[in-house]
Amino acid sequence: MDIEAHSQEPIINTVEVVNGAQFRDAVLSRRVQPLLTATTLYELYERLDPVAHSLSVLGDVRYRLDTAESSTNVVPRAVKTQVILSNTQPVSPTVFQFVSNNDIAGLSGQQIFHNRLGFGEQVELAGRVYSNPAALGSGSVTTSVPMPLGASKLAVQGFFFNQDRPWGGYALASHGLSAKITSNLSKSLTADLGIEAVSRHVHSMGDAASDTVRAAAGANSVKVSALAGLQHIGSNYKLNAVTEFAGKPGDSAYTKIFGSFNVFEKLCKSGALVADFGVSAGFMKGEARIFDNFVLGGVKDVYGVALNSMGPKDGQDFIGGQAFYQGRGTLTAKVPGKPFSPLRLTALLSTGSLQSNCGKTFQDNLNNLAKSSPVVSAAVGLTYNTDAATCEMLYVVPLKTHHGDVTREGFHLGVQLTFA
Repeated sequence: MDIEAHSQEPIINTVEVVNGAQFRDAVLSRRVQPLLTATTLYELYERLDPVAHSLSVLGDVRYRLDTAESSTNVVPRAVKTQVILSNTQPVSPTVFQFVSNNDIAGLSGQQIFHNRLGFGEQVELAGRVYSNPAALGSGSVTTSVPMPLGASKLAVQGFFFNQDRPWGGYALASHGLSAKITSNLSKSLTADLGIEAVSRHVHSMGDAASDTVRAAAGANSVKVSALAGLQHIGSNYKLNAVTEFAGKPGDSAYTKIFGSFNVFEKLCKSGALVADFGVSAGFMKGEARIFDNFVLGGVKDVYGVALNSMGPKDGQDFIGGQAFYQGRGTLTAKVPGKPFSPLRLTALLSTGSLQSNCGKTFQDNLNNLAKSSPVVSAAVGLTYNTDAATCEMLYVVPLKTHHGDVTREGFHLGVQLTFA
């Protein structure tokens, strides 16, 4: 059929949602309503993409139109639109994960309940208990539901967190609530808007605790903040940016900006050699507490330094900073003679700097951070990566550190096992 020639013909359209029985009628009807009210083929084609975008919060979407010629050329023409949903029931078994490396050791678990009530909702239970650092644990309950219209979801989370800081002789604990709306602006661009209220306190102080730590002890500190973020995912890169505004009725009042960029590239067509590069940075301005500061150090960001054990100190306590940058470059190569093995030869270079807030503006902090002397470390060894297991055995050498940083030179062994 020549669609263009018949684009302005009046139509009567019927809509069938394939794999839609698991959702309540009200969830689907308000999203496909624009297709039912289309009066011409032109209008129908104009509305297909927006409707598919709205349905994307329920699963992957494609559509098919039946516009077969009528033997009697009846007008209005009968049209049938099939909207096909797939991946509407993501795999959500109970997942346990064991992690052990030079910084942490422990067990985490996750359970997801998806669309049990037919609204496209999802409930996620998560928790972790680590033996190193001692008493490090957290838990959360997150409920997300599609918004009535558009490709947006509302997520509400309750959480708690407790962590001994062996590098500082004290422990931090927090619990709170957050709410966030996530909107799919396009297939690759996502926006977040949220609010958060958190109660925090310092406990288990040692006799040598610094004045900064003692000032944060006692009565609970309350943070109330609003957050806005953007995430763009390309074919081989990921860009993320978040801004947080904290203020009344909490006792922290600051603006925090954080961003990260990761990219990977195959250096040969066979994929035998792959480069991976990531960088992140954050800046904060205002009245912040020790709980709000950035921390740096450890295999999560800068190898060759113990977990969160670099940057500003008060006495023996690492207290974090208000401006940082961190970068890591990694080269991985297939083991000669084993082209299908997940074992890789690996070399990496990591660097980072964490500074106190010593400027009046974000530009001052940026300039001071750029002038700072970073920590630099290198590592070489083997990595093994599958869906069930991730292992790395690297020899790490700190190339440049600062006095007071807790550095680690030697073999690093990390294991992460996933059980579903």
